[in-house]
Amino acid sequence: MRKKFFFNCFRFALYKSNLKNCLYSLIKKYLKLLKEFPRTEWKGPLGANLASNNRCWIITYLPKGEFLFSVSARERKALGQYPYMFFRIDNRIVGGKWVETTEWKYYNFHSKLEKGKHKISLAFINDYYDPKAGKDRNLYVGELEIFKVIE
Repeated sequence: MRKKFFFNCFRFALYKSNLKNCLYSLIKKYLKLLKEFPRTEWKGPLGANLASNNRCWIITYLPKGEFLFSVSARERKALGQYPYMFFRIDNRIVGGKWVETTEWKYYNFHSKLEKGKHKISLAFINDYYDPKAGKDRNLYVGELEIFKVIE
């Protein structure tokens, strides 16, 4: 059923050149926004401003199910290299992404979870700082949205 819907939606989008509306209908049909956390909710030694190799996290209760985690982030690169972030749930690495923009952008991760309390964390792993050269690679974490996949 899902595959048929996706196929028809993308076929329609290509025909009408209206991919945005197609994706919006996909989101409404298959995802339910469960929780939103603003930038100020991230905990950790540096909060949401990861200016050195470090982590930030949010602890929340979730029902059993399949989830899409959408986190916004932006960067400050140094030596031509962008910051890299690992996305973890309960100390299990779910994925990683290069953050390649100075504007806020959403990065998505997918995971199945059991009902209960979960620690959602981001780790910045490739810091660089050279005060003499004025080079400083940083990762800035924004809001987190948690969507439950509707079965």
